[in-house]
Amino acid sequence: VGGDRLSIDIAVGTGANALVTTPGATKFYRSAGREAVQHQCLSVAAGATLEWFPQETILFPGARVRSRTEIALQADALFIGWELLSLGRPVIGERFDNGALLAGLSLSRDGLPLLTDRLRIADPRHLDGPTGLRGKPVTGTFIASGCDGAVLEVVRKAAVVPNGLLLGITLLDDLLVARC
Repeated sequence: VGGDRLSIDIAVGTGANALVTTPGATKFYRSAGREAVQHQCLSVAAGATLEWFPQETILFPGARVRSRTEIALQADALFIGWELLSLGRPVIGERFDNGALLAGLSLSRDGLPLLTDRLRIADPRHLDGPTGLRGKPVTGTFIASGCDGAVLEVVRKAAVVPNGLLLGITLLDDLLVARC
């Protein structure tokens, strides 16, 4: 809720493998004015692997949220994971029609940035239109490191896209990035 702060710091040591998830969805409730802050710092040492699969984050109308996920890989470290965001509760027709979100996602290897992503919603109009989310209330970003062009083609061929769903899959250096 407004005024709460949560920091998550995960460090996977050399040669270790870790799967991290959550027991339920993260929920940000309506705020009377103060911002809720979540910062997730994930670091993966050389020779280690982190699988990061938290359940979705749900923003209730009126929430004021600042969320940041930073992923730091060292040398040949591997990462696979996602971030899922539900703007309101679409199954009951609820829309995130007021409130504010500033979300950041970044991934670096040996201190060099490979992916930096920001999503800012400060007005209900940001949910619609071609430069916004086109009215889609749920968005997801999937990232896997250690990929190449062959993996990209396999994923693209295997992707089944239902009518009306927007999906993009690309390769940035060795990062497979899918957005839906």
